[in-house]
Amino acid sequence: MIELIFAACMSTNPEICENRSLWFIDITAAECQTSAARQISKWRAVHPGWDVVTWSCDQIDSRNAQSSTN
Repeated sequence: MIELIFAACMSTNPEICENRSLWFIDITAAECQTSAARQISKWRAVHPGWDVVTWSCDQIDSRNAQSSTN
């Protein structure tokens, strides 16, 4: 399982930021790296008013996974 981890800040107040993540079962870390911009763009389409300022991809242990934060 791969996690795309990113920090999103409010467009109108960039001092207000939140850590978010998207989980993927069927991709590799390399595929996460190449598709991150597209996935973040999809997230921003449903979360107007937020700007993504940093992101990274990481392998996660599916035995410890409980739920994704969207």
